[in-house]
Amino acid sequence: MSPTQRIELKRLIVYGTVGSCNTIVCYALYAALVHTLGWHHNAALVADYAFGAGLGFTTHRLSTFADRKHVKHPFGKYLTTLVVSFLLNLTLLNCIVATRLLNPLAGQAAAIGFVTLVSYMLQKHWVFRSHGEPEVVGEIIGEQLVVDALAMHPAAIEHRQAA
Repeated sequence: MSPTQRIELKRLIVYGTVGSCNTIVCYALYAALVHTLGWHHNAALVADYAFGAGLGFTTHRLSTFADRKHVKHPFGKYLTTLVVSFLLNLTLLNCIVATRLLNPLAGQAAAIGFVTLVSYMLQKHWVFRSHGEPEVVGEIIGEQLVVDALAMHPAAIEHRQAA
């Protein structure tokens, strides 16, 4: 496995872990609003996404994409991505519920998977895309630089391999 592939695999694992925690918290909120408080599933979805906007941006910026430097307008882009994800989620959920394929709780659990994949791709390639020079972080051991894989932008690794 190349260094770039290792970086991206590690990023995907962190995204999955952080995203799963965020999803559990937000789904619990959604379920409580629908099941316990009797909210309509669409209103609960709006509240779920509103809460999740701050939680998701903060946790992914500080963990999954912490190595990305010189990111331009990340919160505005994140909110745009969230609107796209929300509209996709709303459409899927309403189709699932309207066709009586699943109830609103099970329907949302089913819709989350696809929406998560779309959201990851948008965040990786647009929201948290680095626009500056890659930053190398590591330590010298003997005469060799040992690099923290997540602290180096994949483009820098590819450039160093080509040199």
